[in-house]
Amino acid sequence: KGCLGAINNVTKNKYEAAINIDFKININDESNKSKKYTSDINDNRYKIEISQIIYKDIQSFYNHALNNVNCDYFSFLTGGNAYNDNDAKIIRSLILELSMKFIMFHELGHIYNGHLRYTTSDNISQYINKILRANKDYYMNKALRMNESKDINKVLETEAVYDINKILEMNADDFCITRIISEYCHPNYINYINNLLKNEIDYFSMARIAIEAIIVSLTVIGLGYNNLSD
Repeated sequence: KGCLGAINNVTKNKYEAAINIDFKININDESNKSKKYTSDINDNRYKIEISQIIYKDIQSFYNHALNNVNCDYFSFLTGGNAYNDNDAKIIRSLILELSMKFIMFHELGHIYNGHLRYTTSDNISQYINKILRANKDYYMNKALRMNESKDINKVLETEAVYDINKILEMNADDFCITRIISEYCHPNYINYINNLLKNEIDYFSMARIAIEAIIVSLTVIGLGYNNLSD
């Protein structure tokens, strides 16, 4: 709700209307580990679906990484603070929240920036052809280095779509990273966290925690390598 509220505040200013988005958490899909998250559009209504497997995988990592056996990792995140159970518990909850928000904002980035409408547009083939024409030599050389038994036009189209998806993934990452840093590295939020901790952290430590959460999310679930429809 916090992620959606933040985005809708922006969209109301830009479009004078909130985006209709349905959220779904899958809790009974342990056997389908390839479908960890997805964003989709149907009848002008968006849907974001996230598996509990994501939460469990990331939570498991932090439970093992942030404990009294790995005091150095805690010290690294907090700018040299000595380990204590109270602060470790708070930092563990914080960085888990950051990781999950990264995933949510990433999918919201696809929606807010129009990626889903772009990739499902009736004119998508025209976009692909335009890209191929503008970068003819690059894609032709790339196709010739691949299996020559394949249909050259199919290879060209596949490579162009792959590059488009990479650009859209990077744009969605930029969307969510900007919002995470601006929210969690704000002085008011740092003061809020410091009121809970025994040993305070500074702006640089909070930025380090936020960046670490993003890196862990990217590593654990491979965000950015899935197609938008997966």
